[in-house]
Amino acid sequence: MLRDGAFLRFWGGSSISTLGNQVTVLALPWLVLQLTNSPFQLGVVGALEFVPFLLFGLVVGVYADRWDRRIILLAADLVRFAVLASVPLAALLQVLTLAQLYLVAFIAGTARVWFEVAHYSLIPNLVGPARVVEANSSLEVTEGVSTLVGPSLGGVLIRLFGAANALLADAFSFLLAAGAWLSLGRLPPIERPLERGWRAQLLAGLRWVVEQRVILENTLSAIV
Repeated sequence: MLRDGAFLRFWGGSSISTLGNQVTVLALPWLVLQLTNSPFQLGVVGALEFVPFLLFGLVVGVYADRWDRRIILLAADLVRFAVLASVPLAALLQVLTLAQLYLVAFIAGTARVWFEVAHYSLIPNLVGPARVVEANSSLEVTEGVSTLVGPSLGGVLIRLFGAANALLADAFSFLLAAGAWLSLGRLPPIERPLERGWRAQLLAGLRWVVEQRVILENTLSAIV
């Protein structure tokens, strides 16, 4: 896999986005706590980051099979860049509100749903069916490291620059990841599923969610 330039770029973009997710999950609730000093509001914004998995996970799975997954990854990271960068800008202008943070959490969470679904669905088209297991293993190692390092990095950024500026650094990580998706170029054509009714498509989406550990964990987190 280390000799596959396309996979290395994909792996790099995935690593940056995954690390950015961990910083967001810490910095955004921290900023809410600073703004309101309310553990309840902290819990609300934390829930808004994961509720999109429950609301949209199955539907997104249906459309991710039909659209260019590279473009989905690109759009998801650009959306996260834009909404997260709006927070330090609003803080600088002294117009930051709790409502904006709620909206940012929900939009960033929704973009993450699209990202996660397209991310795992793209791997067979990128490396071929024979190397899917090897590619997934590499990505899971990165995910594990990011889960450990991300909160610590977020804590350091918050301590040094404040929660709002930590989100600015986080926003630029998603912009950097977007560059990785652009560098992939055109990938082999995606095998389109046969046209089926919505019920069959949603059932297929449910089976896919159950098979994908990251998507399933985040969906269960939203339910809890």
